[in-house]
Amino acid sequence: MEDLSSFLDNLSSQTEVGVRVHLADVGKGSRIGRFLDDFVGKHTPMGHVGNYRDWTQIEFPSSLSCLDVATLPCPWSFSEPAAAAHFARMLFGLVDCSDSDILHAFETMVGMDRNADGGITIHWQLTYVDLHRV
Repeated sequence: MEDLSSFLDNLSSQTEVGVRVHLADVGKGSRIGRFLDDFVGKHTPMGHVGNYRDWTQIEFPSSLSCLDVATLPCPWSFSEPAAAAHFARMLFGLVDCSDSDILHAFETMVGMDRNADGGITIHWQLTYVDLHRV
């Protein structure tokens, strides 16, 4: 989204006073952003170029109060590596890459653990922003 100011103004105008809004985004300079732009961008027909923000530096409209900004883990767990590769292929529309390519990208770009039971955990994380309509 290029025009954050208009988005925030519209969000405010469509939100009742007193309501809390919880947003999630890929953080600026994050490993997730690098994965999306470099790996996903290379292996999707439309490519991917993110517009990542440092939400601690955003100037919010006076009608929105920023209560909290936090980058938190939201790990993805799979019973087997092939399931993780399939999920990524479907979620991102990946083409021209093998399961090994996807798993290697997760391991080197995002972070990944191989569990004792044969499953894997991908170290996905997002930046969460809590806003309050005043």
